[in-house]
Amino acid sequence: MRFVAIPPELDVNSGNAALVNAALLAGLYPKILSIGPENGQMRTLTNQTASFHPSSVNFGKNQMEFGVTHLAYFTLM
Repeated sequence: MRFVAIPPELDVNSGNAALVNAALLAGLYPKILSIGPENGQMRTLTNQTASFHPSSVNFGKNQMEFGVTHLAYFTLM
């Protein structure tokens, strides 16, 4: 569903998932966590270990089940 009509000449890259993901990553940088594919360990882009806070709704969940390799965060404590 679209809320506004986008002219076709401005919508040429909406089907390019790699480009859309790159734009999102650039906009969210540096608040990105990388999830290791082999062990599910979350790390910041500066290689700092990260985990969910016990009060988070994601606490206790397996990061591998999110189906993504990167997450954005708001605050790192």
